[in-house]
This record gives sequence, C-alpha cells and structure tokens, in this order.
Amino acid sequence: MASTTITGECNVPEQGSSLTLMVAVEEYVSGHRNGTERRQALTRFLRWFGDDRLLTSLTPADLEAYSLDASAETMGGSDRIKAVRDFLQHARKSGIVDDNLSQHVKLRRPSRQSRAKSVRPGAQEPEVVQLTAEGHAELLELVEHLKGEMAKNAKEIQRAAADKDVRENAPLEAAREYQGQLQARLLLTEDTLTKARVVDKDAGDAQEVRHGSMFRLEDIASGAVLEWTIVDPREADLMARKISTSSPVGEAVLGKRIGDEVEVAAPKGVMRYKLVHVE
Repeated sequence: MASTTITGECNVPEQGSSLTLMVAVEEYVSGHRNGTERRQALTRFLRWFGDDRLLTSLTPADLEAYSLDASAETMGGSDRIKAVRDFLQHARKSGIVDDNLSQHVKLRRPSRQSRAKSVRPGAQEPEVVQLTAEGHAELLELVEHLKGEMAKNAKEIQRAAADKDVRENAPLEAAREYQGQLQARLLLTEDTLTKARVVDKDAGDAQEVRHGSMFRLEDIASGAVLEWTIVDPREADLMARKISTSSPVGEAVLGKRIGDEVEVAAPKGVMRYKLVHVE
C-alpha cells in the first residue's frame, strides 16, 4: 500500500479553535524585540477583521479580499502585507492553524512585465478554480448578498456624511472602510466565479480521492475515524468539514485510493491513517 509523508498539522489545534486575532497577535508580538513596530503594522489587519474574530475562522477568500484592499494603499500597503504574512506563517509553524494561510496574502498590484504578458495571447495559462456544485452556488448567493450590503451601507455613508464636521466623523470613516471591505470581497468573489469550473463528482475512479470527494480516514493507532470533503482553498470551511487541497491532510490524500495509508507529521508527532472510504 502507498504511503505519503506530509509536514504540518492534520487537525485544528484546540488552542487555536478559540483564539481571537487580538490575543494571537499580542502573543506573537510579545516574543519580538521590535514588537511595537509589528503591532503597529498589524493594526489595520485587526481593524479589518475585528479583534474578536477567531483566528481559525479566517478563510483564503477572507485573506485574498484583505490583500486586494491593502494593496490599494499608496503608502504602507506592502509593509502591512508582509507583516500579516509573517504573522500567519508563525501561526502555522506554531500549530495554531492548519492551513498555510500566508500564501493567500500578497500584493495585488501587477508589475509592468506581468501586465505586458497578460495582454499577449498565449502568454500564460488561465487559472482554473475547481469548485463543487454546492460551493459554486454559495458564491453566487454571496455575490447577491454583498451587493445588497453595499447598497445598504451606501445609505449609511450618505447619512453619516450629512454631518458637516467630517474631520472627526467616526461613523462616516467606519462606513467608508466597511464599503471598501465589501467591494474587495465582491471583486474577489466575481473573479473566482469567472475562473470556476464545477467538478463532476461522478467522473473518474470512484475509489480515488479527487476535488469534491468526501473521504474517511481511520487513525491506525486509535481507530478514530475522520471525515472530510476535499475542496479548493477558496471553498475550504473547517466548520463544514471541508478541507483544503493545500492543507497537510488534503495534500496527503489527494490522488490516493481506498486502502492506501498516509502519514501526516504534526507538532505532536507523525499521525498514520488509512483511507477507508471515498465518495
């Protein structure tokens, strides 16, 4: 039987499941000599998502939307992007989160060279995002929800702007920032939909794990059974038991067949599983 070793953590660590962004950032910066600078660089990140947002609830789509918004800044955008990447890399190495979320935080301003390549036919293969039918439908619903929220928030901006003293108008500033968040998320979601291809769960080998497959792993040591659906990182949702193809477990099982064994190296040691079911 085939065996694969992947470095990372296979499950969401208990310590991270209830860790807020504020607490996680404070713990992160407290271990650095230049902690004050790091904290300042992460201030916008905290404000964007909210201090009380759980770290493990962040999704690739959330972080790509943040990247789009932060990249639009004329000053400090690249520094803030780097600070968030460093923070998320630390969270992964510490075993607080499962996925390498830092790969979804990047500057979105294309260079002159990349823009030139993009206009030349055949310069690069178009990106394809593989989504389940359920995930595709959820994105379509999200687009309509975001458009509705933007319309409602636009009215809030108008009401807040009616206050003549806009220099210290906190409600206006908050409404404008929220509108930017909604706009960034909408652009990202619509971009994903233009690249989307709905996977056919009935195609291919029924015993092999592929995009959209629901699979079960049996812990060889304890006999405990884990059940996941493997999806694109943009569709991943740990609460819904949807695991990313870029996660350690996702990378380990993709392409494997029923009966194969996989090994996942976690902070607590190497975990060995047997693939017992695929559908």
